[in-house]
Amino acid sequence: MRFHHLGIAVSSIRQTAPGISAVMALGVESDLIHDPIQRVSALFLHSTVAGPRVELIEPASEDSPIRLFLKKNGTGLHHVCYEVADIDGAIRDARARGGRIVCHPVAAPAFRGGRVAFVYTRERMLVEFAEAPVRFVKGLPFLLLDTRAADSLPPHA
Repeated sequence: MRFHHLGIAVSSIRQTAPGISAVMALGVESDLIHDPIQRVSALFLHSTVAGPRVELIEPASEDSPIRLFLKKNGTGLHHVCYEVADIDGAIRDARARGGRIVCHPVAAPAFRGGRVAFVYTRERMLVEFAEAPVRFVKGLPFLLLDTRAADSLPPHA
């Protein structure tokens, strides 16, 4: 198991990405991705220095769980993700340690169909497990952001 990314809930990726990217020295790493299963849109940003990868997540529908999270908590840390070789084993181990499975393994559009699962710890910290190897959907992310804001985002090499 190894750290993969921090998931940050935001109300609007287009409005939030430029500021977060500038302050945290992040470049765009993925397309803007729509996930109909999780009912969210997401954009991955990667450190241009030595920081963590960040996933910005916005609600994609009225019934999106992220909408409720934002209403209760506002913008902020939503989950921590770990890349795992055996996703079924990881959720089995998490359950044995007191975790509560909130999403059994499902295909993730952001990871080219690789499976992800979500588990709450006893302390209500949300942990995502992503099945290795994690591969991003990549393309032309700058076309998806406001052009003035996109000019301020460095691309990820």
